[in-house]
Amino acid sequence: MSDTTSHGLLDRLFHLTENKTTVKRECLAGLTTFVSMAYILFVNPQILGDAGMDAGAVFTATALSAILGCLLMGFLANYPISIAPGLGDNAFFTYSVVLAMGMPWQQAMAGVFIASILFTVVSIFRIREIIIDAIPQDLKYAMAACRAAASSLQIRRPSSPSAPSRYRPPGSPSSAPLRLRS
Repeated sequence: MSDTTSHGLLDRLFHLTENKTTVKRECLAGLTTFVSMAYILFVNPQILGDAGMDAGAVFTATALSAILGCLLMGFLANYPISIAPGLGDNAFFTYSVVLAMGMPWQQAMAGVFIASILFTVVSIFRIREIIIDAIPQDLKYAMAACRAAASSLQIRRPSSPSAPSRYRPPGSPSSAPLRLRS
């Protein structure tokens, strides 16, 4: 296949001329996006590994889900957006649900699965759109601002075992709830 034929196929498939872009520009954008989000391949297994999940399996699942999500966005939606697992949700899953609440990761994952089924059903029947359209625009802006502010907070681990922390692994000698001194 010649170079012009392949560019013609890509142009027809992704409407490159219509979107005022080129194959070279899109390849460079894809490489840039990959480099900027590749950290998730290493951070995600570490976070979910803290919950007791196999880090190698999490690495593979993270890579495969990111590949599948990006391909679906490109080929079905023709939209240049990268998709990968969210670290904030995974940190909440590990440090709040599994470790702080003492729930086994398998049980917590079942909850995530049920929630994803419910979200899919709500999306298919356009209930999600009805709910979103019922929210006033100013409230949507306020929720976005709160989400951005909350996202700027970081989960920090103590640098030493003697450093104060609100997080205590279940079964540790200090796993009793922290109380304020009176």
